[in-house]
Amino acid sequence: MNGELGAQYLASYRIKTDPLLTNFLRKKINQAAAIDGLSKTLVQKFEKMTKLGKRLRGALVVLGYQSSGGKDIRAILDTSLFVELFHTGALVLDDLMDQDETRRGLPSIHKQFEAEGRKWKIRSSSALYGRSMAMNVGNLAFYLSWEKLMQGNFPAKDLIKAGSLYVKFVTRLIYGQSLDITKRKNTINPKSAILKTIRHKTAEYTGVMPLLIGATLAGLKDQRKKKALEKYGLSLGMAMQLRDDILGIYGKEKEIGKPVGSDLREGKQTMLVYHLFRYGTGKQRAITRNLLGKRALTKEDVRQMKKLLKDSGTLKYVTDLGWDYVDQGKKVIPEVSGDPETKALLESLIMLMMERTK
Repeated sequence: MNGELGAQYLASYRIKTDPLLTNFLRKKINQAAAIDGLSKTLVQKFEKMTKLGKRLRGALVVLGYQSSGGKDIRAILDTSLFVELFHTGALVLDDLMDQDETRRGLPSIHKQFEAEGRKWKIRSSSALYGRSMAMNVGNLAFYLSWEKLMQGNFPAKDLIKAGSLYVKFVTRLIYGQSLDITKRKNTINPKSAILKTIRHKTAEYTGVMPLLIGATLAGLKDQRKKKALEKYGLSLGMAMQLRDDILGIYGKEKEIGKPVGSDLREGKQTMLVYHLFRYGTGKQRAITRNLLGKRALTKEDVRQMKKLLKDSGTLKYVTDLGWDYVDQGKKVIPEVSGDPETKALLESLIMLMMERTK
């Protein structure tokens, strides 16, 4: 078994939801245009960024629904897009906080509006204007996401339960984001703190939330199965983030959609950084300390970090940790579904998280 079946499932989901996403956002563009050109531009930029996403989270909503006995595929495909709208908004604000200039192969939203601010000769500084408009885009995404979920063609009681789950996990994401951006000088967080940040900032809303909301909209009441979905989703989300951290150094810019080394430039404390400081030599730690948070990071710096991570055993350690999460997720698959096709898809999808190159 490998990740090929999972990749096919994601590709199929994209094809099925492309027209649904386009129709929804085009309506929003037309509504915004009725107000003025600026509002239209704001939604257009959001649309372009949203449509470039991998759509893993939306696909997991559908998978959670189908694996829990849901039958209205058309309805769940449409509603599942709520999480893709939210995810794009979260990334817009994440880029703003991290001062990232590129996302999904495009300038980050705050950089796009910074350029517009210069072109339009905005009174305030163009940088402030870009940041402010990015906040508007983030807020817009959250409310459009809520609209998409609450207008789903499902029983009201199930939509209310799904909404409660949405609030729960987005709140936890905010706490995780707060942990992520609170970087203390000359301090390397312990493993437990880094894993806690990954769990709350990324893993839960990536894997757990979509699966549970899909299952809830299917009317699932089996608590044992919900627990299994939660364990599987958490393992998938943790593996995905650990692989993201690796690709942030070893990936290709065209595939990951942002500059290689951006996490290093931002001074992010990933499991890669933790292991290097915990088990690396004095010289390796010194080099890492010099590169961590270096804004003018060069290609040679990235090459040097690649070598350090490999020579210190850090790359192997984090890769093995990611595969450990894959194994944990695979163990609970029989509790999620007894259907052979669904079980094979769940196994392939979680393996894809560690096999992917983008």
